[in-house]
Amino acid sequence: MNDKCLGFEAGWFLFSAVGALAVMLGGLSFSAFAQQPGSNQYNTVFLPAHSAGDTIRENLESRWGAYALSSPDPSTGISVTGFVAARASLEEAKNAAITHCTERGGTDCAVPEGYVFRDTCAVATTGPGRGNFVQDSNLRRARRYGLRSCGKGCRVLWEACSLPSRGD
Repeated sequence: MNDKCLGFEAGWFLFSAVGALAVMLGGLSFSAFAQQPGSNQYNTVFLPAHSAGDTIRENLESRWGAYALSSPDPSTGISVTGFVAARASLEEAKNAAITHCTERGGTDCAVPEGYVFRDTCAVATTGPGRGNFVQDSNLRRARRYGLRSCGKGCRVLWEACSLPSRGD
């Protein structure tokens, strides 16, 4: 019985020692290899920033866009639209969209709730008797979703991105 206990303890000690050695060698080889220029790991290891300034994003100003609709024409049922992008404020975007709608012949133009966007892209789609307004951070994705959700026979009426800028 003592032989079995000693054998178990000796085996466990050997297993533990080999495991610890493998961990140490693995850690040494990784840390010694990770920063070698030209190695695969060189470009995948994240290094700490050199100073606080390296991690601060540039201060960008928001940009707004809006989409205005007129009252439907009584004889055709069609609304005139107005749209703008890349405006400095929400009010400026709404006013410019209403002005654009009016200049195109719309009456009682207004920006419906949810038809404004900030620091993103927007797509307006239209089709037989329907239309929609979709926002997404990616213009291609917004266009795809807008056409899919509008349905068969729809087309893009207008698309734009109002992305943050330095205020220039």
